[in-house]
Amino acid sequence: MIDSKTAAAKQFSQLGAGEWNVAQLSVLLEATAAGMADVHGYEMDLKRPGQNTRRLVLSAQKLDYADTSKRWLRHRRALPNGRRY
Repeated sequence: MIDSKTAAAKQFSQLGAGEWNVAQLSVLLEATAAGMADVHGYEMDLKRPGQNTRRLVLSAQKLDYADTSKRWLRHRRALPNGRRY
């Protein structure tokens, strides 16, 4: 499980127990953050110890905010089971 309190200070590849440390994904996300690319439909298998492998289809694009104080609001919505993302 990823601790939301410490996740913001980490690079994406440092999250979890190494399952997000995928070289190609890191390169794509860095290019997206630099404004050089958008990622649409990148597929990867998320492998975590003790859990079934999940096929993920990821998309990413750089978002520009005029007011940076509001940029995290979209991550505070509750999921149906009461958890937040």
